[in-house]
Amino acid sequence: VVLLLQDYNEDPTEPRTCFYLAQTYHCLGDAQNAYKYYKLRTSLGGFYEETFHSYVILAKISVFLKHQWDDTFKWCMKAYEIIPRVEPLLMIVKYYVEKSNYHMAYLFINMAYHLEYPTKCGLFIDSDCYTYERYHLMGRIAFYVNEKKLGKEACIKAIKAKNKDIDKYNLKFYNM
Repeated sequence: VVLLLQDYNEDPTEPRTCFYLAQTYHCLGDAQNAYKYYKLRTSLGGFYEETFHSYVILAKISVFLKHQWDDTFKWCMKAYEIIPRVEPLLMIVKYYVEKSNYHMAYLFINMAYHLEYPTKCGLFIDSDCYTYERYHLMGRIAFYVNEKKLGKEACIKAIKAKNKDIDKYNLKFYNM
């Protein structure tokens, strides 16, 4: 932190220094400073994947700091604007599932479900979101919005990915 702060104070417009300062604070559990520097990083331009990741982490920290949902949602959508990836969408989906608002959850899980794996990205891809989590969530949500064919398909994909009992259980509802 000391060395990064020194570099940051010498040139506060250097995006890489700001990013790694935010990362360091985040790794050390200093959510307030991590939030501050990730937010600064998003305004500096530079490597677009770092900007994307900064927005995703801002969303996660805003949940941790108990900010209003609008704040978290804003960061997720800003991340998605940079790169259409699954990770920020699943944060939104999980929020709406927790609130039992399945129609809103379906809107965002449907977007995530149909996205391709980001082949032109290399930074911090959560492969589990692509290979399992989105299918598991679609398998849960589709039932509540009467999208049974898609829900069944999603359960089968989730089972192929991880063979979890919860997905086998969910599949039973589509086979009734």
